[in-house]
Amino acid sequence: EVTVDTTGDDLQAAFDAYPCAKINLATGDYTRSSGCFTIQNAIWLAGVESNPGAAKLRISTSDAAKAIYVLVVSNDLAKVSNVLVSNKGSTANGSNGAIWLWKGLVDGCVVTNCSCATGSGTRLGAGGSLRMEGGTVRNTLVTHCTHNRYCGGGISVLTADCLVENCRVHKCNAGGYANTFGGGIFASAGRVRNCLVTDCTAYQDGFGIYVGNATVENCTVVNCKSSNAATGGGIGLGSKVYSGTSVGDGRPHGEVRNCIAVGCTNTSGSDDSDIVISYAAGLVENSDSVLPVLDPDKGNVSVDPAFDTDYSLKDRTLCVDGGQLLGWMGWTPDLAGNARVQGPAPDMGCFERAASTKLECWIDKVETLDGGIDTATVRLTAGVEGDATGADYSWTVTDQSGTVLAATNGTDCAVVGVSLDRAGDFTIALIVKKGQGEPAIASPVAYSIKASVVYLNAEGSDVQPYATRESHIRSTMRWRS
Repeated sequence: EVTVDTTGDDLQAAFDAYPCAKINLATGDYTRSSGCFTIQNAIWLAGVESNPGAAKLRISTSDAAKAIYVLVVSNDLAKVSNVLVSNKGSTANGSNGAIWLWKGLVDGCVVTNCSCATGSGTRLGAGGSLRMEGGTVRNTLVTHCTHNRYCGGGISVLTADCLVENCRVHKCNAGGYANTFGGGIFASAGRVRNCLVTDCTAYQDGFGIYVGNATVENCTVVNCKSSNAATGGGIGLGSKVYSGTSVGDGRPHGEVRNCIAVGCTNTSGSDDSDIVISYAAGLVENSDSVLPVLDPDKGNVSVDPAFDTDYSLKDRTLCVDGGQLLGWMGWTPDLAGNARVQGPAPDMGCFERAASTKLECWIDKVETLDGGIDTATVRLTAGVEGDATGADYSWTVTDQSGTVLAATNGTDCAVVGVSLDRAGDFTIALIVKKGQGEPAIASPVAYSIKASVVYLNAEGSDVQPYATRESHIRSTMRWRS
Protein backbone atom coordinates (compact mmCIF):
# COMPACT_ATOMS: atom_id res chain seq x y z
CA GLU A 1 0.00 0.00 0.00
CA VAL A 2 1.50 3.33 -1.07
CA THR A 3 0.45 6.97 -1.01
CA VAL A 4 1.10 9.30 -3.94
CA ASP A 5 0.75 12.99 -3.20
CA THR A 6 2.86 14.65 -5.87
CA THR A 7 2.29 14.79 -9.63
CA GLY A 8 0.31 12.83 -12.16
CA ASP A 9 3.51 11.47 -13.72
CA ASP A 10 4.51 9.99 -10.37
CA LEU A 11 1.09 8.41 -10.15
CA GLN A 12 1.46 6.76 -13.57
CA ALA A 13 4.90 5.52 -12.55
CA ALA A 14 3.30 3.86 -9.52
CA PHE A 15 0.67 2.21 -11.73
CA ASP A 16 3.45 0.73 -13.85
CA ALA A 17 5.79 -0.22 -10.99
CA TYR A 18 3.50 -2.33 -8.86
CA PRO A 19 1.88 -5.49 -10.25
CA CYS A 20 -0.53 -5.49 -7.29
CA ALA A 21 -1.00 -2.60 -4.87
CA LYS A 22 -3.39 -0.17 -3.23
CA ILE A 23 -2.43 3.38 -4.16
CA ASN A 24 -3.90 6.10 -1.96
CA LEU A 25 -4.36 9.60 -3.30
CA ALA A 26 -4.09 12.72 -1.22
CA THR A 27 -6.30 15.77 -1.75
CA GLY A 28 -5.30 17.65 -4.90
CA ASP A 29 -5.06 17.57 -8.70
CA TYR A 30 -3.19 14.78 -10.50
CA THR A 31 -2.38 15.82 -14.07
CA ARG A 32 -0.16 13.94 -16.52
CA SER A 33 2.29 15.98 -18.56
CA SER A 34 1.26 14.01 -21.66
CA GLY A 35 -1.28 11.33 -22.50
CA CYS A 36 -3.80 9.56 -20.30
CA PHE A 37 -3.56 7.55 -17.10
CA THR A 38 -3.57 3.78 -17.70
CA ILE A 39 -4.09 0.99 -15.19
CA GLN A 40 -3.06 -2.40 -16.57
CA ASN A 41 -2.10 -4.09 -13.31
CA ALA A 42 -4.13 -5.22 -10.28
CA ILE A 43 -4.17 -1.71 -8.80
CA TRP A 44 -6.70 -0.31 -6.32
CA LEU A 45 -6.64 3.46 -6.84
CA ALA A 46 -8.27 4.96 -3.74
CA GLY A 47 -9.23 8.59 -3.35
CA VAL A 48 -10.46 10.29 -0.20
CA GLU A 49 -13.38 8.18 1.03
CA SER A 50 -15.03 11.00 2.96
CA ASN A 51 -14.82 13.35 -0.04
CA PRO A 52 -14.82 11.72 -3.49
CA GLY A 53 -14.18 15.12 -5.10
CA ALA A 54 -10.94 15.80 -3.22
CA ALA A 55 -8.54 13.76 -5.38
CA LYS A 56 -8.87 14.76 -9.05
CA LEU A 57 -7.51 13.11 -12.19
CA ARG A 58 -7.06 15.33 -15.25
CA ILE A 59 -5.20 15.47 -18.53
CA SER A 60 -2.79 18.18 -19.55
CA THR A 61 -3.87 21.31 -21.38
CA SER A 62 -1.78 20.23 -24.39
CA ASP A 63 -3.88 17.04 -24.70
CA ALA A 64 -7.22 18.79 -24.30
CA ALA A 65 -8.16 18.59 -28.00
CA LYS A 66 -6.86 15.09 -28.76
CA ALA A 67 -10.06 13.21 -27.83
CA ILE A 68 -8.35 10.82 -25.45
CA TYR A 69 -9.78 9.49 -22.21
CA VAL A 70 -8.43 10.71 -18.88
CA LEU A 71 -8.19 7.18 -17.42
CA VAL A 72 -8.09 3.75 -19.09
CA VAL A 73 -8.59 0.63 -16.92
CA SER A 74 -7.94 -2.85 -18.33
CA ASN A 75 -7.36 -5.36 -15.51
CA ASP A 76 -10.05 -7.60 -14.01
CA LEU A 77 -8.72 -6.97 -10.49
CA ALA A 78 -8.31 -3.21 -10.87
CA LYS A 79 -10.48 -0.90 -8.79
CA VAL A 80 -10.93 2.88 -8.82
CA SER A 81 -12.81 4.36 -5.86
CA ASN A 82 -13.67 7.82 -4.51
CA VAL A 83 -11.86 9.71 -7.27
CA LEU A 84 -13.08 12.68 -9.31
CA VAL A 85 -12.32 12.51 -13.04
CA SER A 86 -12.68 15.62 -15.17
CA ASN A 87 -11.13 17.34 -18.17
CA LYS A 88 -12.63 20.75 -17.51
CA GLY A 89 -11.56 23.27 -14.93
CA SER A 90 -8.15 24.49 -13.89
CA THR A 91 -6.19 22.33 -16.33
CA ALA A 92 -8.22 21.59 -19.44
CA ASN A 93 -11.49 22.20 -21.22
CA GLY A 94 -11.39 19.99 -24.24
CA SER A 95 -12.77 17.07 -26.18
CA ASN A 96 -12.03 14.15 -23.91
CA GLY A 97 -13.96 11.36 -22.27
CA ALA A 98 -13.35 10.55 -18.62
CA ILE A 99 -12.91 6.78 -18.14
CA TRP A 100 -12.55 3.99 -20.67
CA LEU A 101 -13.29 0.80 -18.72
CA TRP A 102 -12.32 -2.50 -20.31
CA LYS A 103 -12.21 -4.52 -17.10
CA GLY A 104 -12.32 -3.91 -13.37
CA LEU A 105 -14.48 -1.81 -11.05
CA VAL A 106 -15.28 1.91 -10.75
CA ASP A 107 -16.95 2.52 -7.38
CA GLY A 108 -18.02 5.69 -5.59
CA CYS A 109 -16.45 8.08 -8.08
CA VAL A 110 -17.50 11.44 -9.52
CA VAL A 111 -17.24 12.02 -13.27
CA THR A 112 -17.96 15.58 -14.29
CA ASN A 113 -17.52 18.13 -17.05
CA CYS A 114 -16.11 15.78 -19.66
CA SER A 115 -16.76 16.00 -23.37
CA CYS A 116 -16.13 13.82 -26.41
CA ALA A 117 -16.32 15.57 -29.75
CA THR A 118 -13.71 14.65 -32.36
CA GLY A 119 -11.02 12.22 -33.42
CA SER A 120 -10.96 8.81 -31.77
CA GLY A 121 -13.92 9.72 -29.59
CA THR A 122 -16.10 9.88 -32.69
CA ARG A 123 -14.54 6.89 -34.43
CA LEU A 124 -14.99 4.68 -31.41
CA GLY A 125 -18.61 5.50 -31.31
CA ALA A 126 -19.79 6.29 -27.79
CA GLY A 127 -19.03 7.47 -24.29
CA GLY A 128 -19.03 11.16 -23.54
CA SER A 129 -17.77 10.57 -20.03
CA LEU A 130 -17.66 6.89 -19.13
CA ARG A 131 -17.20 4.29 -21.85
CA MET A 132 -17.61 0.64 -20.87
CA GLU A 133 -16.48 -2.40 -22.83
CA GLY A 134 -16.46 -4.59 -19.73
CA GLY A 135 -16.34 -4.25 -15.97
CA THR A 136 -18.67 -2.72 -13.39
CA VAL A 137 -19.58 0.84 -12.46
CA ARG A 138 -21.49 1.39 -9.23
CA ASN A 139 -22.32 4.14 -6.74
CA THR A 140 -20.96 6.75 -9.13
CA LEU A 141 -22.20 10.24 -10.05
CA VAL A 142 -21.92 11.27 -13.70
CA THR A 143 -22.86 14.87 -14.32
CA HIS A 144 -22.57 17.63 -16.94
CA CYS A 145 -20.90 15.39 -19.54
CA THR A 146 -21.39 15.41 -23.31
CA HIS A 147 -20.76 13.41 -26.45
CA ASN A 148 -21.25 15.96 -29.20
CA ARG A 149 -21.08 13.55 -32.12
CA TYR A 150 -22.26 10.14 -31.01
CA CYS A 151 -24.13 8.06 -28.42
CA GLY A 152 -24.00 8.11 -24.66
CA GLY A 153 -23.54 11.56 -23.20
CA GLY A 154 -23.09 10.13 -19.70
CA ILE A 155 -22.37 6.39 -19.80
CA SER A 156 -22.06 4.04 -22.76
CA VAL A 157 -22.61 0.36 -21.97
CA LEU A 158 -21.34 -1.49 -25.01
CA THR A 159 -20.75 -5.20 -24.24
CA ALA A 160 -22.73 -7.97 -22.58
CA ASP A 161 -20.37 -8.30 -19.59
CA CYS A 162 -20.94 -4.70 -18.44
CA LEU A 163 -22.87 -3.84 -15.27
CA VAL A 164 -23.99 -0.36 -14.19
CA GLU A 165 -25.76 -0.20 -10.84
CA ASN A 166 -26.74 2.36 -8.22
CA CYS A 167 -25.50 5.34 -10.24
CA ARG A 168 -26.82 8.87 -10.73
CA VAL A 169 -26.62 10.54 -14.14
CA HIS A 170 -27.53 14.22 -14.28
CA LYS A 171 -27.57 16.85 -17.02
CA CYS A 172 -25.65 14.84 -19.59
CA ASN A 173 -26.12 15.27 -23.33
CA ALA A 174 -25.74 13.29 -26.54
CA GLY A 175 -26.47 15.84 -29.20
CA GLY A 176 -25.78 17.70 -32.34
CA TYR A 177 -25.64 14.97 -35.01
CA ALA A 178 -27.91 12.33 -36.52
CA ASN A 179 -26.72 9.31 -34.52
CA THR A 180 -26.66 10.74 -31.04
CA PHE A 181 -28.79 8.46 -28.86
CA GLY A 182 -28.90 8.04 -25.11
CA GLY A 183 -28.43 11.40 -23.44
CA GLY A 184 -27.83 9.90 -20.01
CA ILE A 185 -27.04 6.25 -20.73
CA PHE A 186 -26.59 4.46 -24.06
CA ALA A 187 -27.13 0.77 -23.24
CA SER A 188 -26.26 -1.24 -26.32
CA ALA A 189 -25.72 -4.36 -24.20
CA GLY A 190 -25.10 -5.42 -20.61
CA ARG A 191 -27.19 -4.59 -17.55
CA VAL A 192 -28.27 -1.29 -16.00
CA ARG A 193 -30.16 -1.25 -12.71
CA ASN A 194 -31.06 0.96 -9.74
CA CYS A 195 -30.01 4.14 -11.56
CA LEU A 196 -31.49 7.66 -11.43
CA VAL A 197 -31.27 9.65 -14.67
CA THR A 198 -32.41 13.28 -14.52
CA ASP A 199 -32.49 16.31 -16.84
CA CYS A 200 -30.55 14.70 -19.68
CA THR A 201 -30.96 15.44 -23.39
CA ALA A 202 -30.36 13.65 -26.68
CA TYR A 203 -30.56 14.74 -30.29
CA GLN A 204 -32.29 11.45 -31.13
CA ASP A 205 -34.11 8.75 -29.10
CA GLY A 206 -33.51 7.69 -25.51
CA PHE A 207 -33.25 11.12 -23.97
CA GLY A 208 -32.52 9.53 -20.60
CA ILE A 209 -31.70 5.89 -21.45
CA TYR A 210 -31.48 4.26 -24.88
CA VAL A 211 -31.89 0.47 -24.80
CA GLY A 212 -30.60 -1.71 -27.61
CA ASN A 213 -29.67 -5.24 -26.50
CA ALA A 214 -29.41 -4.41 -22.81
CA THR A 215 -31.51 -5.23 -19.77
CA VAL A 216 -32.58 -2.15 -17.81
CA GLU A 217 -34.25 -2.71 -14.44
CA ASN A 218 -35.50 -0.52 -11.59
CA CYS A 219 -34.33 2.75 -13.08
CA THR A 220 -36.02 6.14 -12.68
CA VAL A 221 -35.86 8.64 -15.57
CA VAL A 222 -37.17 12.16 -14.96
CA ASN A 223 -37.42 15.31 -17.09
CA CYS A 224 -35.27 14.10 -19.98
CA LYS A 225 -35.83 15.72 -23.36
CA SER A 226 -34.88 15.67 -27.03
CA SER A 227 -33.14 18.64 -28.58
CA ASN A 228 -34.25 17.58 -32.08
CA ALA A 229 -36.34 14.41 -32.33
CA ALA A 230 -40.07 14.56 -32.94
CA THR A 231 -40.35 10.95 -31.78
CA GLY A 232 -38.68 8.85 -29.12
CA GLY A 233 -38.85 8.77 -25.36
CA GLY A 234 -37.12 9.26 -22.04
CA ILE A 235 -36.53 5.50 -22.13
CA GLY A 236 -36.29 4.42 -25.75
CA LEU A 237 -36.10 0.84 -27.00
CA GLY A 238 -34.71 0.78 -30.51
CA SER A 239 -32.53 -0.96 -33.05
CA LYS A 240 -29.24 0.91 -32.50
CA VAL A 241 -26.47 -1.34 -31.16
CA TYR A 242 -22.68 -1.15 -30.95
CA SER A 243 -20.90 -3.40 -33.46
CA GLY A 244 -17.32 -3.06 -32.21
CA THR A 245 -16.33 0.02 -34.18
CA SER A 246 -19.54 2.01 -34.52
CA VAL A 247 -23.23 2.16 -33.69
CA GLY A 248 -25.71 0.99 -36.30
CA ASP A 249 -28.94 -0.91 -36.85
CA GLY A 250 -29.03 -4.42 -35.46
CA ARG A 251 -31.60 -6.91 -34.19
CA PRO A 252 -31.76 -6.10 -30.50
CA HIS A 253 -34.00 -7.61 -27.87
CA GLY A 254 -33.75 -5.03 -25.13
CA GLU A 255 -35.73 -5.48 -21.93
CA VAL A 256 -37.03 -2.86 -19.49
CA ARG A 257 -38.50 -3.92 -16.13
CA ASN A 258 -39.70 -2.12 -13.02
CA CYS A 259 -38.74 1.30 -14.41
CA ILE A 260 -40.36 4.72 -14.01
CA ALA A 261 -40.19 7.47 -16.63
CA VAL A 262 -41.87 10.81 -15.96
CA GLY A 263 -41.90 14.24 -17.57
CA CYS A 264 -39.96 13.34 -20.72
CA THR A 265 -40.75 15.20 -23.95
CA ASN A 266 -39.74 15.37 -27.59
CA THR A 267 -39.90 18.34 -29.93
CA SER A 268 -43.32 17.41 -31.31
CA GLY A 269 -44.86 18.02 -27.91
CA SER A 270 -46.10 14.43 -27.94
CA ASP A 271 -47.82 13.35 -24.73
CA ASP A 272 -46.58 9.76 -24.95
CA SER A 273 -42.82 10.20 -24.83
CA ASP A 274 -41.90 8.77 -21.43
CA ILE A 275 -41.28 5.18 -22.56
CA VAL A 276 -41.33 4.47 -26.30
CA ILE A 277 -40.78 1.18 -28.12
CA SER A 278 -39.59 1.65 -31.69
CA TYR A 279 -38.51 -1.95 -32.26
CA ALA A 280 -41.04 -4.77 -31.94
CA ALA A 281 -38.68 -7.22 -30.23
CA GLY A 282 -38.29 -4.97 -27.20
CA LEU A 283 -39.95 -5.97 -23.93
CA VAL A 284 -41.30 -3.55 -21.34
CA GLU A 285 -43.00 -4.96 -18.27
CA ASN A 286 -43.82 -3.93 -14.71
CA SER A 287 -42.91 -0.33 -15.43
CA ASP A 288 -44.63 3.00 -14.97
CA SER A 289 -45.19 6.06 -17.09
CA VAL A 290 -47.50 8.90 -16.13
CA LEU A 291 -48.90 8.61 -19.64
CA PRO A 292 -50.75 5.54 -20.98
CA VAL A 293 -48.24 4.22 -23.50
CA LEU A 294 -47.50 0.83 -21.94
CA ASP A 295 -49.11 -2.57 -22.28
CA PRO A 296 -51.07 -3.34 -19.08
CA ASP A 297 -50.95 -7.05 -19.87
CA LYS A 298 -47.23 -6.99 -19.00
CA GLY A 299 -47.83 -5.44 -15.59
CA ASN A 300 -47.39 -1.84 -16.70
CA VAL A 301 -49.33 0.96 -15.06
CA SER A 302 -50.06 4.57 -15.87
CA VAL A 303 -50.23 6.51 -12.62
CA ASP A 304 -48.49 9.43 -10.99
CA PRO A 305 -45.68 7.79 -8.97
CA ALA A 306 -45.94 10.53 -6.29
CA PHE A 307 -42.26 11.37 -5.92
CA ASP A 308 -40.66 12.99 -2.94
CA THR A 309 -38.08 15.70 -3.66
CA ASP A 310 -35.32 13.09 -4.19
CA TYR A 311 -37.52 10.99 -6.54
CA SER A 312 -38.17 8.32 -3.93
CA LEU A 313 -41.76 7.10 -3.60
CA LYS A 314 -43.67 8.78 -0.80
CA ASP A 315 -47.30 7.73 -1.32
CA ARG A 316 -49.12 4.51 -1.93
CA THR A 317 -49.38 4.26 -5.69
CA LEU A 318 -49.25 1.22 -7.92
CA CYS A 319 -45.47 1.80 -8.10
CA VAL A 320 -45.12 0.72 -4.45
CA ASP A 321 -44.93 -3.09 -4.29
CA GLY A 322 -45.69 -3.01 -8.03
CA GLY A 323 -42.44 -4.44 -9.38
CA GLN A 324 -41.34 -7.88 -10.46
CA LEU A 325 -39.06 -9.84 -8.10
CA LEU A 326 -35.66 -10.26 -9.76
CA GLY A 327 -32.77 -12.49 -8.81
CA TRP A 328 -30.25 -9.78 -7.91
CA MET A 329 -32.53 -8.12 -5.36
CA GLY A 330 -31.39 -10.39 -2.54
CA TRP A 331 -27.90 -8.86 -2.42
CA THR A 332 -28.11 -5.48 -4.19
CA PRO A 333 -29.68 -2.58 -2.24
CA ASP A 334 -31.60 0.28 -3.81
CA LEU A 335 -29.96 3.57 -4.77
CA ALA A 336 -30.15 4.85 -1.19
CA GLY A 337 -28.55 1.69 0.23
CA ASN A 338 -31.78 0.24 1.62
CA ALA A 339 -32.86 -3.37 1.25
CA ARG A 340 -34.57 -3.77 -2.10
CA VAL A 341 -37.71 -5.68 -1.05
CA GLN A 342 -39.58 -4.28 1.99
CA GLY A 343 -43.10 -5.35 1.16
CA PRO A 344 -44.91 -8.19 -0.57
CA ALA A 345 -43.12 -7.25 -3.81
CA PRO A 346 -40.34 -4.83 -4.83
CA ASP A 347 -41.15 -1.25 -5.78
CA MET A 348 -40.68 0.19 -9.26
CA GLY A 349 -37.87 2.65 -9.84
CA CYS A 350 -34.46 3.09 -8.22
CA PHE A 351 -35.69 3.62 -4.65
CA GLU A 352 -37.47 1.13 -2.40
CA ARG A 353 -40.01 2.73 -0.09
CA ALA A 354 -38.92 1.97 3.46
CA ALA A 355 -41.30 -0.09 5.53
CA SER A 356 -43.05 2.08 8.08
CA THR A 357 -41.85 1.72 11.68
CA LYS A 358 -45.32 2.59 12.96
CA LEU A 359 -48.75 1.28 12.14
CA GLU A 360 -50.51 3.14 9.32
CA CYS A 361 -53.93 2.47 7.84
CA TRP A 362 -56.19 3.58 5.01
CA ILE A 363 -59.56 2.60 3.57
CA ASP A 364 -58.48 0.49 0.64
CA LYS A 365 -61.83 -0.44 -0.94
CA VAL A 366 -65.52 0.48 -0.61
CA GLU A 367 -67.57 -1.94 -2.71
CA THR A 368 -71.37 -1.95 -3.15
CA LEU A 369 -72.42 -5.60 -3.03
CA ASP A 370 -76.19 -5.11 -3.23
CA GLY A 371 -78.58 -2.24 -3.76
CA GLY A 372 -77.35 1.29 -4.17
CA ILE A 373 -80.86 2.80 -4.52
CA ASP A 374 -82.59 3.60 -1.20
CA THR A 375 -80.52 0.93 0.60
CA ALA A 376 -77.16 -0.77 0.14
CA THR A 377 -74.94 -3.52 1.46
CA VAL A 378 -71.32 -2.38 1.38
CA ARG A 379 -68.04 -4.25 1.85
CA LEU A 380 -65.26 -2.24 3.48
CA THR A 381 -61.59 -3.28 3.20
CA ALA A 382 -58.79 -1.84 5.30
CA GLY A 383 -55.24 -1.30 4.09
CA VAL A 384 -52.44 -1.38 6.67
CA GLU A 385 -48.69 -0.87 6.76
CA GLY A 386 -46.57 -2.09 9.62
CA ASP A 387 -47.11 -5.05 11.93
CA ALA A 388 -50.89 -5.29 12.36
CA THR A 389 -50.89 -8.72 14.00
CA GLY A 390 -53.64 -8.73 16.63
CA ALA A 391 -54.71 -5.16 15.85
CA ASP A 392 -58.30 -4.02 16.44
CA TYR A 393 -60.17 -2.55 13.46
CA SER A 394 -62.92 -0.05 14.29
CA TRP A 395 -65.32 1.11 11.55
CA THR A 396 -68.07 3.74 11.76
CA VAL A 397 -70.52 5.07 9.19
CA THR A 398 -72.20 8.42 9.93
CA ASP A 399 -74.74 10.55 8.07
CA GLN A 400 -74.49 14.29 7.40
CA SER A 401 -75.78 15.15 10.85
CA GLY A 402 -73.11 13.02 12.53
CA THR A 403 -75.51 10.26 13.56
CA VAL A 404 -73.80 6.86 13.64
CA LEU A 405 -75.71 4.47 11.37
CA ALA A 406 -73.32 1.51 11.60
CA ALA A 407 -70.35 0.56 13.76
CA THR A 408 -68.27 -2.58 14.04
CA ASN A 409 -64.93 -3.46 15.53
CA GLY A 410 -62.68 -6.41 16.27
CA THR A 411 -59.40 -8.08 15.40
CA ASP A 412 -61.13 -9.92 12.54
CA CYS A 413 -62.62 -6.80 10.97
CA ALA A 414 -60.02 -5.93 8.33
CA VAL A 415 -62.84 -6.67 5.87
CA VAL A 416 -66.43 -6.11 6.99
CA GLY A 417 -69.91 -5.88 5.52
CA VAL A 418 -72.23 -3.00 6.45
CA SER A 419 -75.95 -2.59 5.67
CA LEU A 420 -77.38 0.93 5.23
CA ASP A 421 -81.17 1.31 5.18
CA ARG A 422 -81.62 4.80 3.80
CA ALA A 423 -80.58 7.08 0.97
CA GLY A 424 -78.18 9.93 1.60
CA ASP A 425 -74.55 10.96 1.88
CA PHE A 426 -72.39 9.16 4.41
CA THR A 427 -68.87 9.25 5.84
CA ILE A 428 -66.89 6.05 6.45
CA ALA A 429 -64.15 6.17 9.10
CA LEU A 430 -61.52 3.62 10.21
CA ILE A 431 -59.22 3.43 13.24
CA VAL A 432 -56.70 0.62 13.73
CA LYS A 433 -55.11 0.14 17.15
CA LYS A 434 -52.65 -2.44 18.40
CA GLY A 435 -52.12 -2.91 22.12
CA GLN A 436 -51.06 0.26 23.91
CA GLY A 437 -49.60 1.79 20.79
CA GLU A 438 -50.77 4.98 19.12
CA PRO A 439 -53.88 4.35 17.00
CA ALA A 440 -53.65 4.70 13.22
CA ILE A 441 -56.43 6.86 11.79
CA ALA A 442 -57.40 6.57 8.14
CA SER A 443 -58.57 9.46 6.02
CA PRO A 444 -62.38 9.28 5.87
CA VAL A 445 -64.13 8.26 2.67
CA ALA A 446 -67.45 9.59 1.35
CA TYR A 447 -70.19 7.20 0.19
CA SER A 448 -73.63 7.98 -1.28
CA ILE A 449 -76.88 6.06 -1.77
CA LYS A 450 -79.32 7.46 -4.32
CA ALA A 451 -83.03 7.79 -3.58
CA SER A 452 -85.53 6.16 -5.93
CA VAL A 453 -87.89 9.19 -5.61
CA VAL A 454 -86.73 12.77 -5.39
CA TYR A 455 -89.21 15.47 -4.36
CA LEU A 456 -88.63 18.90 -5.81
CA ASN A 457 -89.76 22.15 -4.27
CA ALA A 458 -91.27 25.01 -6.27
CA GLU A 459 -87.84 26.27 -7.30
CA GLY A 460 -86.91 22.87 -8.69
CA SER A 461 -84.29 22.13 -6.03
CA ASP A 462 -83.57 18.61 -4.81
CA VAL A 463 -81.35 19.84 -1.98
CA GLN A 464 -82.50 18.88 1.50
CA PRO A 465 -84.87 19.66 3.10
CA TYR A 466 -87.12 18.42 0.35
CA ALA A 467 -90.59 19.89 -0.18
CA THR A 468 -93.50 17.68 0.82
CA ARG A 469 -95.18 15.57 -1.82
CA GLU A 470 -98.36 17.68 -1.53
CA SER A 471 -96.59 20.98 -2.13
CA HIS A 472 -94.77 19.44 -5.07
CA ILE A 473 -98.09 18.34 -6.61
CA ARG A 474 -99.71 21.73 -5.99
CA SER A 475 -96.81 23.63 -7.54
CA THR A 476 -96.85 21.31 -10.53
CA MET A 477 -100.63 21.80 -11.02
CA ARG A 478 -100.28 25.60 -10.69
CA TRP A 479 -97.49 25.55 -13.30
CA ARG A 480 -99.63 23.53 -15.71
CA SER A 481 -102.64 25.80 -15.24
